[in-house]
Amino acid sequence: GQQLVVGGFGKASSFDLAAGEPRRQFAHETAASGLAFTTKGDVLVTNSEKSVKLWAFATGREIATLPYSGDIPLRELAVNRSGKLVATGTDGSFVHVWDVAARKQLRQFKMDRGALIECLGFSPNDKTLAVGTDAGELLLLDAGGGKELLKWDADVSHTLAYSPDGSLLASAGMTTDNAGQVQLWKVAAPTPAPNQPAKPIELAA
Repeated sequence: GQQLVVGGFGKASSFDLAAGEPRRQFAHETAASGLAFTTKGDVLVTNSEKSVKLWAFATGREIATLPYSGDIPLRELAVNRSGKLVATGTDGSFVHVWDVAARKQLRQFKMDRGALIECLGFSPNDKTLAVGTDAGELLLLDAGGGKELLKWDADVSHTLAYSPDGSLLASAGMTTDNAGQVQLWKVAAPTPAPNQPAKPIELAA
């Protein structure tokens, strides 16, 4: 909670919140569009359109680059709690899952629709990967094998987050009439059947 990391063209930058001053820069060949920390906060993971990099946050030293040879630009990323897996999304509806220790891509998942991957998030138990697209689609994938567990349409899917116990998924963004909205979805065990429709939770004002 003492530093803020911001993505930008050709780099990500960290800032000391108390002093209001920049601390370190993490260089990329193009804009750093995705940022995520491992659970302990000691490793920063960033991505540009063409690469994913791991950094020792305290020193700014580059630990590794995860090789990406695809032609479709990478957009977003997420890191699971153990720090062993990194997921990336692309402009062309692909989700990639990477093994950090082996420095290689484990699997690739293609969305049904030609939509942009807007957001990604691992569940707290690392078993599920949630994916949101600009077409208003939300998916839950088996993080270990990539199998689709659940898919449904949402009013908003620009960003998402799990509750600490993993029982709820929040999705948020702008609706078609330019209104900001947050929706909560029940995603708790038992694992839902494939393609079973999900319903948002009704909340009192």
